[in-house]
Amino acid sequence: MKVSTELFDLIKSMSRNEKRYFKLGGIQDGSTNYLLLFRVIDEQVVYNEAEIKEKFKEEKFVQQLHVTKNQLYNLVLKSLRTFHEKKSIDHKLNNLLLEATLLKERGLYAQSEKHLKKAKKLAEKYEKHLILLAIRKREVENILHFRGKELEKEVHQVFDQADESLHLINREYKCLRLQYGMMALYKKGIRFSQTDFDKQLNSLAQHPYLDSLPEKACTFRTEYSHLHAKSLYALMLGDILKTNYLLRQIVKLWESYPHYIKAFRRNYKVYLINYLQSCHVVANYNDFPNYLDKLKKLPSASVFEEVETFRNVSSLELLYYMNTMQYSKAIKLLPKIKKDLQKYDLQIDNAQVITLRYNIMVLLFATENYNESLDWLYEITEAPKTEVRSDLYRSCLIFQLVIQYELGNYQILEYLLASVYKKLNRGKKYRPYEKSMIKTLQKLIATTSKNQKNILLTEIKERLERIKEKYPQIFGLEEMIIWAQSRLEGKKFMEILGKVNSRNIN
Repeated sequence: MKVSTELFDLIKSMSRNEKRYFKLGGIQDGSTNYLLLFRVIDEQVVYNEAEIKEKFKEEKFVQQLHVTKNQLYNLVLKSLRTFHEKKSIDHKLNNLLLEATLLKERGLYAQSEKHLKKAKKLAEKYEKHLILLAIRKREVENILHFRGKELEKEVHQVFDQADESLHLINREYKCLRLQYGMMALYKKGIRFSQTDFDKQLNSLAQHPYLDSLPEKACTFRTEYSHLHAKSLYALMLGDILKTNYLLRQIVKLWESYPHYIKAFRRNYKVYLINYLQSCHVVANYNDFPNYLDKLKKLPSASVFEEVETFRNVSSLELLYYMNTMQYSKAIKLLPKIKKDLQKYDLQIDNAQVITLRYNIMVLLFATENYNESLDWLYEITEAPKTEVRSDLYRSCLIFQLVIQYELGNYQILEYLLASVYKKLNRGKKYRPYEKSMIKTLQKLIATTSKNQKNILLTEIKERLERIKEKYPQIFGLEEMIIWAQSRLEGKKFMEILGKVNSRNIN
């Protein structure tokens, strides 16, 4: 029978504060065996049930370990619910409604109404209109039990408010449907033929709320669903500047509702990350440092969120320094990134940090730290193929050849040229860019003539520039053009890169 790791995974997902709370107050119903088991599992790096059975072989509970594990799992969930209930708006509202009901059932209508008023104020603050409908129904019940002269008027006022809630809910769900329709099409787009994709996109574009919302004030959720749908539509049309602008509008919307950021911090983080990633695409760095700093300062509620934040912040900050030519600052980030990669090794999905490793490898190559660049490159090429994107893997193989050439390891390079050729030519997928680089490197190590080397470098540079005109998105292509130019001119890679960037800006 396969050993379940669900309890182990749950414990490992807990933050330090969540674990402390459980240890101090989580064992209130049952023996301390649960706490002992919790501590042992928490100390394990990889779940090992045999080790647990050996450690507790004298204890009775180990004879039915699966039962104890299941009970501990439920205790941990209960502890997490209790720990987070003070922060959960929905939980607060549900408690207030339950208390209002209990008071009403005891004939304490005035006290019940006080709790309903508290619930109503909280629900209105966070625009919880579905819950407001339930609150208003109970308000009417209380009115009917102890109001006097204005009874009919008050009942109609409450139902008018309920009508307004229904109107806002209807609008909110129409926008939500549009948003989710756009999200589904965006995620499944590659599986459609272009004709089917265009047909579905055009159908969604007919939605009355895509262009604009009705003039009447709408909820936060309606507005952000509307903006999110518009940003996805612009993205699918290829309008990256408009996408960036709309993502900025979403962030500004969040900032106009600071209590939402406090209550739904992780959602705000997601939109901040989306906006910052979009800024990279359009090279818009005007307010990038400001929003990156905001992202860094937002606390994490769980280990999962902590890991997710590390991965995104590291990638965003590294690319920012690289794309703005602040390479010394980018280099200074590496020790911490390396330390955190080790810290989160068990929690992080290697496939999610492959692009980060690739960017670090390119940074070290550009700054001519070739041995360090190789170390990061091997983290990619030696990872399981299922974790590495094909385009990044193929690019790494070419970088590996050039790095060995720069290090003067010609014997190693001679072997690698044949090995890399076989890897790249599997399934006859050998590409012109790769073929050109391999042939040029073969000729470069075969000659000692400086003049001949310059001829070869000139030829490869011109050939790669022609390839770039047709296929500008090939990973590593731009770097290889700059590398060839730097060797031709006898200058540092960074110096040539600076000139290229200056020309692009002008």
